[in-house]
Amino acid sequence: MKPSRAIPLLVVGFLLAGNGTITAADPPSPGLKRARLHVLASDSMLGTVNPNDAMASMRIWIDQIGRTRGFQLDSKVAIAGSLEQFRHRLKEHLVDLMVLDTPEYLSLSDAGLVRAVAAGTTRGQVGAFAYLLLTGSELGGGQIAGLRGKRIAVASRTKANTGAIWLETLLAENRLGRARDFFGSFDAGFRASTCVLPLFFGKIDACVVDAGSFDALKELNPQLGRLKVAARSEVVLEGVIAMPALEHPYQRELIDSILNLHRTPAGEQFCLVFKAGPMMRVGREQYESARLLRARYRRLVDPSPDSPGFSGGRPDESAGRGLSK
Repeated sequence: MKPSRAIPLLVVGFLLAGNGTITAADPPSPGLKRARLHVLASDSMLGTVNPNDAMASMRIWIDQIGRTRGFQLDSKVAIAGSLEQFRHRLKEHLVDLMVLDTPEYLSLSDAGLVRAVAAGTTRGQVGAFAYLLLTGSELGGGQIAGLRGKRIAVASRTKANTGAIWLETLLAENRLGRARDFFGSFDAGFRASTCVLPLFFGKIDACVVDAGSFDALKELNPQLGRLKVAARSEVVLEGVIAMPALEHPYQRELIDSILNLHRTPAGEQFCLVFKAGPMMRVGREQYESARLLRARYRRLVDPSPDSPGFSGGRPDESAGRGLSK
């Protein structure tokens, strides 16, 4: 599952919480119950999804589920473009649920402000994937140094650009310098197909893509399996549904509703439209490999306070914005 697809599912999860455990078999509540729903989603998690479309979708579901479940809602839906916006809302107790990218979650968790609740799944497993460095043919001696001056494209799952961060770290570990200097051209985006297909047809020489997206593309076109894996990252989990560290009065019901969302007709429809799997309970331990990757990036590539592993911000502009020489 792509993390960005999980955002509208949160709305249904919260509204099903109510003042007690509500399941798909429960009848609509006879009276109106007051509930607050303040959802804040990270812009980083939207990927290629239009923000206006995402917000409109969330609002529609708030209205519909609110009516069918008998809620009088104090609802707000917003998209945050910076980590500071999350910090402010949390410290002022203005948010109930968050959709966070992994660097944002790690930063806020380190500060004791949030706790992980759930992440999406793919084929019954939590949606954590390795990033792959793919080439059209075997590299001489298996050395990535053979890509010097070559054309490469990187597809990351979110705007945190984990694929580019891993590639920069891989180059540094092999003492090959920065991507902007090592490669002849370097382009980055969020669609796996715009990375893998140009490699297959010989328009570029290498690409970085997550294993989940690559497997999905191979199912559609088995010939893509001829591409070679020159290097593989550790498995990383990107994206999380989080709650403030301060316990919610209906926390158990809320979490139960999120985890069982796929059992409701509304949840099934969302999973179909947004190509999302069921939610699975996660904790900080599932994000340890991502934390270690970003720690290596800071140590080897960019030790500044604004590097992505440190602050939850975006990577260096050179690691994600269509560079070429």
